[in-house]
Amino acid sequence: MKHVRLRDGQIAFILFFLAFILRFVRALLTPVVNVDAPTYLYQAKAIYYGYWTTVNSCYYPHVTLLPPMAALFYPIFQDWIWAMRAVSILFGSLTIIPLYFLGRLFFDRPIAFITTFVYAVLHVFVSASVDIIRDPAAWFFITMGLFTFALSLKRDKKILLCASSIFFILATWNRFESIFFPLISIVFLLFRRKEGKGRIIAFLTPFLVVITASILYYLISQKMPNLYRLNEIWESVKVMLKNYQTIRSELAKLSQNPPPGWGELSEFFRHSRTLLLYTALGAIIHST
Repeated sequence: MKHVRLRDGQIAFILFFLAFILRFVRALLTPVVNVDAPTYLYQAKAIYYGYWTTVNSCYYPHVTLLPPMAALFYPIFQDWIWAMRAVSILFGSLTIIPLYFLGRLFFDRPIAFITTFVYAVLHVFVSASVDIIRDPAAWFFITMGLFTFALSLKRDKKILLCASSIFFILATWNRFESIFFPLISIVFLLFRRKEGKGRIIAFLTPFLVVITASILYYLISQKMPNLYRLNEIWESVKVMLKNYQTIRSELAKLSQNPPPGWGELSEFFRHSRTLLLYTALGAIIHST
């Protein structure tokens, strides 16, 4: 009997089909929507019916990819819940393709297959790809960004770095925590001096375009756009730094005036002020 050897494209399609079926069945068995769904429903209806001035008047002052995609799918499904779920199912399933080919850049076919298969069938990802949330779209764009970034280094094509940056911007648009990926990518390029300035410029060009467009928008309308949620990123950083300084201050007070019976821990409190990040990392590792 002749052994049939599947190509990478065929394997990726099979995994995509498996992921799609699992997510579709899960959607059929999930009658209740998540608590964020009404907000996205409001925005999707506002876009569909042309009430543009009210799109940002609900809980979120910005629009992610989910509402406009749901408005696009509504004429097909004639059901708002399924239109919004279709967006999550689509991006949750499409993530399979770049994830598999990203694995193939570093590993043999069996390892890439197993890694992608775990994502396709793992319950937490299947359930999240059915909920009406921003995460599946962010996963897709993050994975596309990582794949094109790694591929650009392998094939020495700057256009792929530019594409990677665009994917990371789209991921940040949906989940602002995704800003972590382009920041680490920039640091990586800076430390790899042999990559040259051209790669860094190619990667930063889309970000410069977004910043320039935001400045022009502000000059015209006298209002900063919330599209990419830069204000939330900055606010999160400020809160993190404030909490960090608060904890350091409290530890300093404890080292100087420890509670009754805790005198032997005064040295621990004094030195732990400089080890907060390691303490947090240890707590995370221990919890896993």
